[in-house]
Amino acid sequence: MQKPINIPEDIKSVSDDDLKALLEQIAANAAELVDQEATDENIDAIEALADAKDTVTAETARRAEAAEERSSRREAAAARLEAEAEVVAAAEEIIEDTIEQETPEVTAEVDATEVAAELEPALAAASTTKGSAGELAQRRPAQMAPREVKNSAFMQATAHAVDSTAGAPFESPLDVAEAICRKRQNFGHIGEGIREFVSIAAGAKDIEAKLSGDVQANFSVFRDLQAGMPALVASGANCAPYAPSYDFFRLAEPQNPVEQGTPVAQATRGGIRYIVPPNVSAAAGAIDISAQDRDFADTFVQFTSGAKACIPVTCPSIAEEDVSAVSQCVTFDNLNYRVFPEQVAAFLEDVAVQFTSTKEVFYLDFIDAASVDVTGDYGYGAARSLLHDWTVATVAYRKRQGMPRGALLTVAAPDWAMDVIRLDIALDGYQGLSMWDVTDAQITSVLSARGIQVIWYNDNPTGVTPNQKFNGAQGAGALNPWPASVHAYIYAPGTFVRLDGGSLDVGLVRDSTLNSTNDLQLFMEEWIGMAKLGFESIHLESTACVNGAGPIGVTANTCA
Repeated sequence: MQKPINIPEDIKSVSDDDLKALLEQIAANAAELVDQEATDENIDAIEALADAKDTVTAETARRAEAAEERSSRREAAAARLEAEAEVVAAAEEIIEDTIEQETPEVTAEVDATEVAAELEPALAAASTTKGSAGELAQRRPAQMAPREVKNSAFMQATAHAVDSTAGAPFESPLDVAEAICRKRQNFGHIGEGIREFVSIAAGAKDIEAKLSGDVQANFSVFRDLQAGMPALVASGANCAPYAPSYDFFRLAEPQNPVEQGTPVAQATRGGIRYIVPPNVSAAAGAIDISAQDRDFADTFVQFTSGAKACIPVTCPSIAEEDVSAVSQCVTFDNLNYRVFPEQVAAFLEDVAVQFTSTKEVFYLDFIDAASVDVTGDYGYGAARSLLHDWTVATVAYRKRQGMPRGALLTVAAPDWAMDVIRLDIALDGYQGLSMWDVTDAQITSVLSARGIQVIWYNDNPTGVTPNQKFNGAQGAGALNPWPASVHAYIYAPGTFVRLDGGSLDVGLVRDSTLNSTNDLQLFMEEWIGMAKLGFESIHLESTACVNGAGPIGVTANTCA
């Protein structure tokens, strides 16, 4: 009996022992299949085993290469550390001997070019890890030229100088060179491709006078100093290839407020049958009021003769709703799926956005088709108009359905309506800037106080204009205006239920057809639907004039 081969999508997370076990399992299954009859099913199974073996073998080879690379890097790093220690020790010895040979009694003039040239071997060796301690000893100068002690500073140390305080004098170019050498030793190993620039010394304001009266000679000193330390100041063009970025810029996210705000009914058999609720007015015929003597005429009673009212109860109507299949399927090239996971992840996120949007439009279309179309045209700005229309519609709804005052009703409105309300309040000439900080929570609170729970939907019901998604492309010229009207749906909670028929999550698909084109597919499917179990739903279109118009000092009905 063969055991199924389960190759995880992220095979890098599998342990070495599990990889070995997978190879053994593949070999065992292959041994059973080879002796069987060559049917299409048998050949497909053998091909699947071969694909699995290639995947496991490739991962095993990759791990072996990675282990070998880590070992080589470790040996190279250890060798560099050993060479660096020899270089630093040799450079320190050279500088100590140089300092010992300098005495205050020497009065001979210093040749800056000669000093820099003598220091060049030590500085060059200290800035690279390629020289050995023996090579440094051979380069060591036999005798350093004496230098003259001056009463004024050649340059001043900065806060970055080693073993010096900020502002301490450097009496000569030799002092600056030594400070640079000490700073370089203090860096330790600098990896390839890294460039560090640190200010060690700053020139005095009267540096020309302190060096000499010959400006060209002063520049010559600095040029010679630079020439004596090429390894510290040399730079050049970047010859290395740029590192690629595999990141994808993303903004869109799945948004499903209607799906989240609608109760669910399970439809495991592909749909549901439900009772169509009778309207409360149908029960009015069962009520009678009369005087004790039915034949006695009385203006305060409904009926004065005949039998008292009574109506029969009949079986209710039965309705059905079935589910619809909404699916997503994406085909990837096998190699691209493996070597470019960033593209796979980014594209699947875009697919998730579109998948969610498709379901939201499906639910909105059902609600729209099952609602009565009405129009509101209040004359003030958007904030007052929407509050007016939604308040009138919800109060009248409760009255028609015999609901208690303040009973909860749902208003599904486009999410940008919140921004319209907030902006319209801010534009109010009498409230002005003091109302610029109106929050979403405050708007929701005002509606909640009127028994309204809001679903701020993101998408546009099919055929509804103007587009409630407000996502038209922005072209050159005038700014896209707000949609001219807000489309809201008003109904009692539970009027609409979302049918959940389950899902089919196939995941990664490979078959002989896909293998022949070197492709794979990702597939999943959901079965969704909606049913109207309640009485009434209103589709209310309200004018959205965002101008802050109010009843004081503003003529009503100014929004065309």
